[in-house]
Amino acid sequence: MQGRNILSVVLYGSRISLIIGFASVILALVVGLPLRLVAGYFGGWIDNEITPVRDVLLPMPFILIAIPITAISTASLPTGLNGVLAAPIPIFAIAVPYWVKYSRTMRALAMVEAKRNTCTRPR
Repeated sequence: MQGRNILSVVLYGSRISLIIGFASVILALVVGLPLRLVAGYFGGWIDNEITPVRDVLLPMPFILIAIPITAISTASLPTGLNGVLAAPIPIFAIAVPYWVKYSRTMRALAMVEAKRNTCTRPR
């Protein structure tokens, strides 16, 4: 032992991973919840346009979507921007397929509320 605090070294090393993880979940929440809440409550063409995208993304593993997005966006950027966008690119790449999880739950809840509101309206 060299007298180092192992916990502090692990926490210091995992700070970027935690930031990327939390930020991607928050971005997926911000995109998925309102999108499917509106689509589930009102239905119609909005729901018809979003559902096929969800059906394609849902069975795919997230890593198979995140790796190509990260690779393509990193390769297409100029070399000066790779360092600046080192964190936002993985955040976006993880959030793109992850919004589906939130949208699925939110659509079901919105449809239940929409049905409940049509059944209990005063006449």
